[in-house]
Amino acid sequence: MKVDHHISELLFDHDCVIVPSFGGFLASYRHAKIHPTQHTFSPPSKKIAFNVFLKQNDGLLANHIAGVEKRSYPDALQEIQFFVNQCEKDLSEGRQITLDRVGTLYYDGEKNLQFEPFKNINYLRDAFGFSTVQYLPVKRDGHQRQAENQFRKIISVGSSTREEKTPLQVAGKSRKRILSTAIVTGALIWFSFNIYLISPNRFDLSSLNPFSSNNNTELEHELNKSVPKQDAIVQSTPVETKPETISTPSDKTETVSINEKEETKPAVISVQDVAPALEVKKYLIIGGAFQVRENADAFVKTLQAEGFPEAQILDTTRRLKMVCMERFSSLTEASAAVEGLKAVNKSAWIYAR
Repeated sequence: MKVDHHISELLFDHDCVIVPSFGGFLASYRHAKIHPTQHTFSPPSKKIAFNVFLKQNDGLLANHIAGVEKRSYPDALQEIQFFVNQCEKDLSEGRQITLDRVGTLYYDGEKNLQFEPFKNINYLRDAFGFSTVQYLPVKRDGHQRQAENQFRKIISVGSSTREEKTPLQVAGKSRKRILSTAIVTGALIWFSFNIYLISPNRFDLSSLNPFSSNNNTELEHELNKSVPKQDAIVQSTPVETKPETISTPSDKTETVSINEKEETKPAVISVQDVAPALEVKKYLIIGGAFQVRENADAFVKTLQAEGFPEAQILDTTRRLKMVCMERFSSLTEASAAVEGLKAVNKSAWIYAR
């Protein structure tokens, strides 16, 4: 294996590889970038450079060669020295030195050693497998460009018109505003003064209160006139007076008018009759909650088929449609019903309104 191959392998893991008596190769981190003219994306990499002043042997290259090729350290140093002598000979004769997978060394016109690295190898292990990607530039539509140009023209015209306003125009507009404000203020003062002259005694701001006591009493009086008085809820039925014929022993017939006055008793409504109507079943047994209305309807049909005729959806406007199985007026009854449902492996819970 040649020395330049060992240099290439060391650049993957080290930032500086020194070739004794020749120079050092330096690797520095380079960020990813976008080329605006070539339209390419370049991944992050290591930039390779050459420094001719780094000639002191640090043992890195010689130890690597000795370990890979199973040779001694002095033999590795001799191989490096032979490589350096060959390079200096080629450079002195005006030839370029090509280091495999590293770059090219040559003398310029002023006898300065120059180095050009190869760009086909990325020595950054974190970016292994990444390569330069070329992209197509975005071509804007002609209508979009035309709209942008028109928009720019409108902005430029607006800015020019704002700049063309003279101080006299600004002063004239301010005068017009002041004059219009003065006219409106004078009209309001004149109107208020005329109202005061017409009725100075009655002009009282407190009389404008629509909720005063006088107005309330008048309103109540009018309502009492317009709305007839309602009778009591419980009424007694009047008894008609009928003439009754009574026969006497003297065979004389007398007609006597008897007024049968029966006592009128108000209808009595027991509390027991009213209680069932006022009983509110506010404890509901919920069998399930669904987001989809079709699933809730299917569950209601299943419950009705299983013997729950009161099964229904509580509120269809909510996000979750809760299906009610039964209703109870007390928490004790609802709890007992839930325990009974658990015995037949049905999940349910109590919802109190």
